[in-house]
Amino acid sequence: MQGLALAAHVPVFLLCVIAFVGVLRRFAPWPEDGDHPFPLSKAGITWSYTLQLNRVLFYPWWGPMIVGSAVLRSLAVRAMGGRMELGTMCSSDVTLVDPGLLYMEKGALLGSRCILTGHFAAGPTLFLGTTRILAGAQVNALARIGPRTIIGKNARIGIEATLLLDNHIGENTVVGYQIRMLRGARIGRDASIGNGVVLGKGVQVGDGATVKSWTNVPDGTVIPAGAVYPSVEPSNGRIAEDFDAPLPEDFLVATEPPAR
Repeated sequence: MQGLALAAHVPVFLLCVIAFVGVLRRFAPWPEDGDHPFPLSKAGITWSYTLQLNRVLFYPWWGPMIVGSAVLRSLAVRAMGGRMELGTMCSSDVTLVDPGLLYMEKGALLGSRCILTGHFAAGPTLFLGTTRILAGAQVNALARIGPRTIIGKNARIGIEATLLLDNHIGENTVVGYQIRMLRGARIGRDASIGNGVVLGKGVQVGDGATVKSWTNVPDGTVIPAGAVYPSVEPSNGRIAEDFDAPLPEDFLVATEPPAR
């Protein structure tokens, strides 16, 4: 009986944690989306403050219980200033680094051990922005989703995919496992991206286009709608030599795609 009584108090405790963090969150406005000096700037200081609140909210002792409950998860994200609609599906071991910079619609799914973040710190710059996962989108296990990313309705993101910063994926697009999208890479709707693909900075993939597996698409490349890339198979049958290479030093510098 004592065990049942203790279990009955757990939801009350979790609601109190969410309410406590939500009240403290109101003392600092969330900084606007953009690139900010770090750490000595208003945006950097307020983000650091809310990061500490997030650590309290998802403390290892009770964080998985909050994330694993649709109601508590939604309340927690709203308390931090974000929005996660009821009806989303989420594994209890998902990491929500910046719940205040998360917008997730009904029917979207986050697989086991996904990491969603609304910030990216690189040297003296803090990149902030809302991550948007629209209705019916599916983000599979171990994927890493960065700030200012939009995943369209019914899109599918493969296992261990990495979407770094300012990435857009259109409706009904299927992205394979272990892909990497550098800053500003965007994919249209109804496209198909193979496994192990690396999309360089500013790459634009048109609606209905196909990128074959293990392809490294150079910075600024524009793949027209309905095209297949590459149109000629590589001599070794697979372009994988660059997949595990370290990211270039300027991988966060925005690159504009060439004019059509």
